[in-house]
Amino acid sequence: PTLLVLVIMLMALILSSSLITKEKTNPALFRNYIAPVKNSVFILAHFLTNYFILIVQLAVVLVVAALFFKGALVEILWKVGIALLPILGVFILIGMFIGYLFRSEETSMLGTISAASLFLFFSSTILPLETLPKSLKRIADFNPFVISESVLKKIMLFKVDFGLIFEPLILLVTYIIVLAVFVYIAQRYSKTRG
Repeated sequence: PTLLVLVIMLMALILSSSLITKEKTNPALFRNYIAPVKNSVFILAHFLTNYFILIVQLAVVLVVAALFFKGALVEILWKVGIALLPILGVFILIGMFIGYLFRSEETSMLGTISAASLFLFFSSTILPLETLPKSLKRIADFNPFVISESVLKKIMLFKVDFGLIFEPLILLVTYIIVLAVFVYIAQRYSKTRG
């Protein structure tokens, strides 16, 4: 589960932020700005493009994992697939937000790597969360990486039902809604900044 979330996070952050910065540096940017299309349509198009690309990549990874682990993963594959939908959405929107914040591809990539490093540092991947001070541990409990890892561990290792992971999934959906608003604001800011 930890490796899967790490792959998802890195793929989603890097792909979504780089696609946004490539569009911002594209000569056709002016044509996009004067097109009679709402900003939300561009955001939705970027989001869905990233989403479909990552779903295809993850499908390949999960099929290979199912073949490698024989029948152990096949019976929970549909639960993992449903849980991955909001997880992908959160990390794609974070990458899009980073892409809209920075002007060049280099600074966007630096921001992406910094965000990924923060998510990893405040997770149990490097250090156990129990070693952190209580105030930092409370903050780390809301880390999307930690939430995603926890959901996938419960599904893949303990084979729990959706009733026991409903709360973290709702939190991830809430993150998606809040991040969508931030992405919209960042896109408007990026557009006015020129």
